[in-house]
Amino acid sequence: MLETGKPAKHTLIVGGSGMLSEVALHCAREGQIVTVIARGIPALQALADAAVDCRGRILPLALDYRDGQALVAGIRNAIAEHGPILNAVCWIHSTAPDAPLQVAASIGKWNQGQSCRYFDVLGSAAASPAARGDKRRQLIAQITNILYRSIVLGFVREKGFSRWLTHREIAGGLIGALKDDRTEMIIGQVEPWRLRP
Repeated sequence: MLETGKPAKHTLIVGGSGMLSEVALHCAREGQIVTVIARGIPALQALADAAVDCRGRILPLALDYRDGQALVAGIRNAIAEHGPILNAVCWIHSTAPDAPLQVAASIGKWNQGQSCRYFDVLGSAAASPAARGDKRRQLIAQITNILYRSIVLGFVREKGFSRWLTHREIAGGLIGALKDDRTEMIIGQVEPWRLRP
């Protein structure tokens, strides 16, 4: 049920049928068109079905982001059909090292001159004291119309023990980052590094 009379915001979520599903639903509740890229067709369809009563809608795009050609074509088609992508939330594993740049470059190329906030969701290793400069961040930030945002997923200390973040904690942090437009954020903590689970 999209509001009539004005175009809906278009958000892209890559890797969105698992831990980012609540972020996709939040955006749909806010009245946005949400293109969700993931491999699993049943999970994508369940996510789209969960949004049927939202003001916006979730559009499943089943593809493997390790397939660069399919990824680029999917993003190009999503922009052509639903308008410029204003927010991209990307949880892309290291098994697809080229995919983050392909997503950003595709949006930058076909986004009809509109800026897109690119939220790069990174594992805790991005905050490692041994981590070297992030070349990916520099390359993405240089793309025309891309506003780079870094979100690092840390851990939680409670009752003397460390644990990884829950999906709910991750979604809550990302929704906050979208609302507040934070350029850098750590969800949970990454220090002291030796206390990682």
